[in-house]
Amino acid sequence: MKKYDLDLKQLILNKRNLKAPSMAEKRKLLKEIVDGIAYLHSSHQKKEKIIHRDLKPENILILIENDSYSCALSDFGFSKITKAGGNSIANTTNSYHGTLAYSAPETLSNSGGKFQKTSEKSDIYSLGLIIYFVLTGGEHPFGNDLSKTLQGKEPTLDAVSDSVFKQLLGTMLKQDRNERISVDGIIVHPAFFDEAEKLDYIEKCYEMLKNANEKTIQLMDYEFDKLDWREE
Repeated sequence: MKKYDLDLKQLILNKRNLKAPSMAEKRKLLKEIVDGIAYLHSSHQKKEKIIHRDLKPENILILIENDSYSCALSDFGFSKITKAGGNSIANTTNSYHGTLAYSAPETLSNSGGKFQKTSEKSDIYSLGLIIYFVLTGGEHPFGNDLSKTLQGKEPTLDAVSDSVFKQLLGTMLKQDRNERISVDGIIVHPAFFDEAEKLDYIEKCYEMLKNANEKTIQLMDYEFDKLDWREE
């Protein structure tokens, strides 16, 4: 079994006076976290999926090898199994599970002594907060006022300088969990493209726009030819 050196919170807040991860290293770590959650949320041999329910920087363990960082998910004490095809464990529960600062808003809603149970999309919200934490050097989008989560407010993302990641976070941190992106959508999001993939993506977008413009011009020519310009 591998022995991990520290957790993600310690790394980002530089608690061990280590080399600060570059943007490329941060992107690599975040992609590993996304891949781990994708594995949990995918159907396994027993056609069951796992919802972590307590994703936070302290539960992401960091391994240092050859001056490089890698990570793994940990602490599955609150995790639950749901059948493939279902997106939640049940509608409500009598108790709250998780960590307040990294919980999705629906899991904090208390109605008649009942809390809504977590779903895969609840993990997505927590993941969004982790990504925000990494990109901003240890900040939380609501700062110290976590009551905004309960008030149904969506976070301000101005502290995130990368516009592509900012767009992704906007889809992950929706108050309505049904509007949040899935982990499959996160995996293929341009935020995780390397330089070669970015170039390929730009070239494909260019070709799509070029083809679309050519079709538009052809359609305009066709409509123009149909006009009857003869004087009556």
